[in-house]
Amino acid sequence: MAPFGRQWFSLKDRDPQVLLQEVRRAAPTLQKSISTHLAQYQVSYSRLVLMGFSQGSMMALFAAPRLPSAVAGVMAYSGALLWEPEGAQHRPPVLLIHGEADDVVPLSAHRYAKQTLAANGFSVAGHTTPGLGHGIDQAGIEAGAAFLAQALPPLR
Repeated sequence: MAPFGRQWFSLKDRDPQVLLQEVRRAAPTLQKSISTHLAQYQVSYSRLVLMGFSQGSMMALFAAPRLPSAVAGVMAYSGALLWEPEGAQHRPPVLLIHGEADDVVPLSAHRYAKQTLAANGFSVAGHTTPGLGHGIDQAGIEAGAAFLAQALPPLR
């Protein structure tokens, strides 16, 4: 974790290779937390959807394919894909949601993530909102709700 704020890592250097190193460093902490909570609440990986905003999206997109078992999906709001195929064992469905006026993580990050994930065998859906900056709006919430309903059908 970064030494300040609610961050997984520092954003002082936004070079993609530096960010990838930071995500690699933080991923074991996230993976341990996920496995601990799944065991505590007796939930299987197949009933888990990872959701993140900004850095949380970066972490979810990196960690989900590397977990011990496949998850039901990943919802990434206003994030970026820091991709390396090494270690990716699973290809969960992904929903990418982004504001077209995002001045923190540019819309080009959304396009790159969508193209790269699709080219690597992921089922990818995307939603963008014109005029939305680095945030989540009602349309993004509704897109996420529809994704969750599809990824996590009711238990019988």
